[in-house]
Amino acid sequence: MDQGRRWAIETFGTYGVHIRDLVPRLVREEHTASADAQDASGHRSKGVYGEFWRGILEKFEQFGKLPGATLIRPGQAPYNIPVMNGVALFPWRYGRAATVTSPRRRSSRRRHVPPCSTSAAWRRSPS
Repeated sequence: MDQGRRWAIETFGTYGVHIRDLVPRLVREEHTASADAQDASGHRSKGVYGEFWRGILEKFEQFGKLPGATLIRPGQAPYNIPVMNGVALFPWRYGRAATVTSPRRRSSRRRHVPPCSTSAAWRRSPS
């Protein structure tokens, strides 16, 4: 078993491989839909594509329907985050370029998750 597959199962449990395979497809689909909407808008600003994050969060909610998974709403955030095997799955943009290898570690107070029965451990996938 390759290292990435093992990580997915250890991190997300039984459905780890399914999640690992589906995430890139959902991101590509949302990118295409957002880019198409931006083009169709005719706007010079990138505000339409800037709503990508809302769309991908909505797509990720489907993981909350997996057996044993749940959805949590962090504080007053306008979205839900799926939690599987005690691990929250949150789409995070490392940077604008595909070559960025180190994530920025900033967040807003709005994303603070108060302590609850579901621990949201953050683990990074191996390369």
